[in-house]
Amino acid sequence: MLDMKTIYVIVISSLLGGAIGFGLSYVFLNGQIRGLQQDLTTIATTVGRITDATDNMTTTIKTVVDTLASGLTAVSEYATMRVDHLQAQLDELNATIADLNTAINEIGTETWHIVASATAGPDLPPEHQQETNVFNIRGNKIQISWNMKGNSANASIHIQIHHSDGQIYNALASSGYYGTFTNELTIQPGDYYLRIITTNVDHWTVTARDLY
Repeated sequence: MLDMKTIYVIVISSLLGGAIGFGLSYVFLNGQIRGLQQDLTTIATTVGRITDATDNMTTTIKTVVDTLASGLTAVSEYATMRVDHLQAQLDELNATIADLNTAINEIGTETWHIVASATAGPDLPPEHQQETNVFNIRGNKIQISWNMKGNSANASIHIQIHHSDGQIYNALASSGYYGTFTNELTIQPGDYYLRIITTNVDHWTVTARDLY
């Protein structure tokens, strides 16, 4: 049989062995736990960085999308403005073409009609003046044609178109020894007469025509 001393030694040895084993196990596990905690901290940091990067990328993508949307809107507005401008120009061109077609049709049916004619000479005095009777213009153009024969290099003829109330509307002139001329003017319908003034002219003829 074991004596009490031996039993005490065995019990104490067992207790010490268990305590040492537990201590060693605690140290090992505590190291593992600390490693896991560090790994979790690293993972959390990485996740945070990934989250920040994702947020930054989302913000960048949103900025790019907003910029593209703004640019597309500006392009669309500019394209619409250009189309409207071109349409306005096309409408104006079509209106001009319509006016030209109307004018061509009118020209095709209109003819010149003599409304006044006057002549003087030969052997006129150096200074001479003469007026036609009042005539009526129906259209919107008047044609004045004349010929003259002067007796010096400074011979001249002046043809004034007057309203029937005496107000001058327009005037034409030529100079020299000889000349035959035709001139067309736009005019409003109404009553007019011609005043012919000559200097050093032997002979002249003036004719007025109305286009209608």
